[in-house]
Amino acid sequence: MNGDRIKKILRITARVFATLSLLFWGSFFIEHLSWFFKSTGAPPLEVYVISIFHLTLLIGYVIFWKWELVGSILILVSSTIFFSQTAGNNFIMFWIISIVPALIFIFMFLYSKKKDKNDNR
Repeated sequence: MNGDRIKKILRITARVFATLSLLFWGSFFIEHLSWFFKSTGAPPLEVYVISIFHLTLLIGYVIFWKWELVGSILILVSSTIFFSQTAGNNFIMFWIISIVPALIFIFMFLYSKKKDKNDNR
């Protein structure tokens, strides 16, 4: 297999993971929105802030389809902040599952930079 074919397979794999992650974490986001509509009053400010990072994670998965580097950065930053505040002992597991698309792209990005550098010699 040549490098372009591998890169294409990795890109498709990353996009599939991003789509599945969007659907999975998006369902939790929708469920957690119910807190904002309870008759018991507004949630604490902390809930608003954490929800913004959850939303940013979801936006990162969407942006990933068009701008892979920007989407990867959003996914990495927002998932780190969001899960460090919400996942407790499950932080590592949730974080790793969430950043798979970003890791695949960053690996491709660094590999292609290294390959380009070696090709220019």
